[in-house]
Parts: sequence; C-alpha cells; structure tokens
Amino acid sequence: MMMTLFCFSGCAKEETPTEISWFDDFEMGQETAERLGQNMVVDFYTDWCKWCKVLDDSVYTDPKIIEMSAEMIFIKIDSEKDTLNTRNYGISGYPTVVLMNPAGEEIDRIYGYLPAPDFINQINLYLGGTETLQDYLRRLEANPNDLEVNYTLAEKYEARSQYEKSASFYSKVLELDPQNEAGKSDKALMNLGFSYYRQKKFQRAIDTNTEFIKRYPDSELKEDVIVYIPYFYAEWGRKERALKLYNQYLRTYPEGENVEWVNNEIKKLTEKEKP
Repeated sequence: MMMTLFCFSGCAKEETPTEISWFDDFEMGQETAERLGQNMVVDFYTDWCKWCKVLDDSVYTDPKIIEMSAEMIFIKIDSEKDTLNTRNYGISGYPTVVLMNPAGEEIDRIYGYLPAPDFINQINLYLGGTETLQDYLRRLEANPNDLEVNYTLAEKYEARSQYEKSASFYSKVLELDPQNEAGKSDKALMNLGFSYYRQKKFQRAIDTNTEFIKRYPDSELKEDVIVYIPYFYAEWGRKERALKLYNQYLRTYPEGENVEWVNNEIKKLTEKEKP
C-alpha cells in the first residue's frame, strides 16, 4: 500500500498535464487537498455567465495555469446547484475564484475576469501574503486615511457579500475625497448604492444614486447610475415607477450604451403583468 501510494505521487509529479483536472464536488476536492496538503483554486460559476465562459476558454487553457494545476486542487462549483457552498463563501457575482488553503479557509479571491498573466500574478501574490484582505487590513492599521486602501477594502468586502462593511469603507472614501480628485469617489458612491441595494435598503440605494447624479454630473458612470435607479425600484416591487424611469432613459439616451439592457428589463416587467 505504501509503495503504491509513493509510486503514484512520484509518477504524477513527473507528468506534465495537458489540461486541468477539475473536481466538480467541493467536499471531494477539499478532502483531496487536505490529504495532499495542497491549496485549492475554487471557481464559482453559472451557465449564463459570459465571463465564466471566457475564463474557461482563454485562462484555464493557458499552459502556465495548467502547469499550476499540478500543484494545486482545482474545483468548479455550479453556484445554481451547490447553493450551500455558494452561500457559505459569500459569492456575490460571477465568475468568482476563491483561493483556499487545504482546510478550506479563504486566502483571498479574484472577483470577475482576469486575463491569464494577471490571473497567475494575482494567485502568486495571494500565496505570498500580498494584496490579501489581511494584508490590506494591516495597511489600514498603519494608515487609516489611505484612500486606496479604504477603496480596496470596500471592494474586497463587497465581493464577500459583507455589504455593511463595504458600505462603511466606500463612505470613508467619499469622506477622504469628496471632489473625486483621485478618480475613486464616483465609483465609490455608485458601489455604495449597490451595497445598500444588496442589503434590500431600496430607498437608501435610490437616494444614493440620485445624489450621485447631482454630485458627479460629468462622470462617465452617470448613465449606468441612471438605469440602476429604475432597476432598484423594480426589485423593490414598484414596477410602474421603474417602467416610467426606464422609458425616460430611452427618450433621453436613444443611442445610449444601456438601451438593449433597458429594453430587456422593460420586457421582463411587462411580461410579468400579462395574465
């Protein structure tokens, strides 16, 4: 038995994998990670996620990432099926790739798509203890008024579905730079609105986006913020108000970048009203 195990491990290390060998069961993957003492790369995805497919096609086929998979356990989690682990790890959007130690404890995560070179670099930084949540908390302790640190912490907590904490840090960014001189405050205010929405504080989310339009009328994010307001109304159950504001957007921005999305949202709302 010991000789068989030794030979298996030795032979596996000598082979160069040509593709990633994925686990599709979290518990089985973690059990293997604990037995081998290897970290885990856990990809939370959905079938309808466009960037999840891009990640599959252009990142996980990269030779350097395939090589990395020989030393780590790679697990794919369909979040619409494995809702327990999706909830336990606070997954708030897709794709989300969580780097974990063999015990299943998070080291940090990649929220959204990164090209292969950036993906590899980020994983290696996390493994070295750099740019993790704990790293930024240490930086905050050294300099509580560092705008970049506060903004990054807001994003990290938002990616973990810890919206009260993310709202606190986004608010701090606005306090530090109300005039948006560093170019972070407009995005912070937009994301603050989303943090309130995620907490189902719909009126506060709407008020925050309305404040954005007044405070940053020239921001390139303004058009997105405008369409989020009716979206929040719709999620609140106020469909008539949502439809009115969606149609107002279409009249104001007939060639706007969100026209297709808005028309789809209008279609969803009007179809729900049909008997």
